[in-house]
Amino acid sequence: MSKKSKKKQLFDTFPETRDGKRSADTLSEDELKMLAATRGENDRGELPHYDNSDLAQAKRYAKKNKFTVLFVALTILLALAVIALLSVFLYRELASAPSTEDFKLTLGEDESVIKYKSAMKDDVLYLDIVPIARYAEIIVSGSETTLKLTAHDGSSIRFENGANYAYVDGDKVRLEGVAKIQLLDGENGENISCLIPFSFIERMFACEVEKGTPSVRVRLNTKTNEILIRQVVYTSSGKPLPVRFSVDCFDVIAN
Repeated sequence: MSKKSKKKQLFDTFPETRDGKRSADTLSEDELKMLAATRGENDRGELPHYDNSDLAQAKRYAKKNKFTVLFVALTILLALAVIALLSVFLYRELASAPSTEDFKLTLGEDESVIKYKSAMKDDVLYLDIVPIARYAEIIVSGSETTLKLTAHDGSSIRFENGANYAYVDGDKVRLEGVAKIQLLDGENGENISCLIPFSFIERMFACEVEKGTPSVRVRLNTKTNEILIRQVVYTSSGKPLPVRFSVDCFDVIAN
């Protein structure tokens, strides 16, 4: 029997479907087979309820289009995985990004705030070496063109205004920036400032003087922009360790 004849037979068998509730023409092939198998020609019971909800339609679609649904599901899962990886990457980038807050400088027991925009030049952090040197009991002398720092053992570092190098006991070393000397008032370095890269200041005090201990500890927290500079003292006497400069701590420039 053809599909059309089968539908006509069911329609004639169940005249109550003429009331508009449901026509045999709306039944799927599977439903026609179910009716043919479970009902006789004289059975005039009401046709089973036809679920036409979105969920039911989705289930029927998925059943008939398994490969399409599988492909869409895999595509969605892949997209979610990519989004998750990008989120993790962006979170790590933001977490590791340096702060743009003003710098808080702790020099011994004294604290001060340095404006971020005034301290950062071409993505390089600059600090005034003069107050740091005086805190470490280093002799400061100079003019508007040069500045000299003399350590406890007589070793010295000399800066020239506008130069991207310095001299450590006569040897020319890389400054990783340029020195900016300004004579504020007076002479002989009494009121003078000299901005140099923070990385150079770290190198200045990195030389070991006793059992691997630097004379001055220099720390920068890039997440909070807190700078800590503190003298190291002898445990027995409480006196600061002597400062010395060594060319071994710097990148020497060939003359």
